[in-house]
Amino acid sequence: ITTHPNNASRSLPVEYKDGSLSLGATKSETIRKVLIPAAMPQILTGVIMAAGRGFGEAAALLYTSGQSTYINWQNFWKVISPSSPLNPFRSGETLSLNSWAMRTEGGLNPSSTQIANFTSAVLVVLALLFTLVTRRISDRMRKRNNGGN
Repeated sequence: ITTHPNNASRSLPVEYKDGSLSLGATKSETIRKVLIPAAMPQILTGVIMAAGRGFGEAAALLYTSGQSTYINWQNFWKVISPSSPLNPFRSGETLSLNSWAMRTEGGLNPSSTQIANFTSAVLVVLALLFTLVTRRISDRMRKRNNGGN
């Protein structure tokens, strides 16, 4: 299965493009209405794989954005404040990073093992839900593109 968008569009039969152009469609119409919809299952597979890896990454975030974050809910609308939850540049903590921190440095918290286990379970469930929703969208697109088959 090809997962890169370029590979997904290049793996399509050349007849898709030629047929669309021969029927009078422009290049942009061919791309928007024929090639992208036909390649969407492969593109969504790439998105699923990238998201799964992103859900599980901890080390990259640990070394680039820090291990924890402080949120001050009084600064909610002050987007430029480093502690505002709406600040897109605020340091953040992912579920995988939280689980890692609880397992390695959570000695001060007596329930750190349970927190880490629960965090890991939530991470697995979210990754599964994301995959199922994306697959459902992909199946609906495939049925629509194949005329309901």
